[in-house]
Amino acid sequence: DYLGQSATVASISPPTSDVEALMARHYDLCRQEVLRMYPWHFAKATAMCTRIGTPLTDYLDQYQLPSDFIRLLSVGGQIEEWQRDNFRILGQTICINNALPNGSNPPAGAATINIRYITDVTDIPIWDALAKKILALVLAVDCGYQITKQEDVVTRCAKLLAQCLPDAFSIDGQENTPKRIERSRILDRRRNT
Repeated sequence: DYLGQSATVASISPPTSDVEALMARHYDLCRQEVLRMYPWHFAKATAMCTRIGTPLTDYLDQYQLPSDFIRLLSVGGQIEEWQRDNFRILGQTICINNALPNGSNPPAGAATINIRYITDVTDIPIWDALAKKILALVLAVDCGYQITKQEDVVTRCAKLLAQCLPDAFSIDGQENTPKRIERSRILDRRRNT
């Protein structure tokens, strides 16, 4: 619709037309792109990650991320100051230094850690209406030129996408109680961090 085309996409699995084949190639990538661009409430999840060993890098522990992992929100279920500099995502794993001097986190070698993350939501009916609109616009921008051969149509879709993003993020962000996150230089010195 955003491209001004009358052709419809009945199914991308399996595709029966050139447009459906194009959508099949881009759909999963665009869906995951929209999920990564913002911590949507409908896509938040928690998981317990299992330790798989000690990485070869500068970290003490390595844990397996869930198979539907898109984006990390926090470790331990809470947003904590120590998390900012003490973990690294490597492929489908998270490397972390659990044992820190203040003792506020699991010990080194802990069998599991809890994470909050964005999950790969494939069931589009549970998506927020504004996230669905953004997904449609991202698809239109990514696939528009191949379908229409008109650069101005793609440019119009890109401008519409840029206009929709702030409103969608703002509305989604207003649906939960706000959390104030501060970093105090005084408390950091007191904690020797």
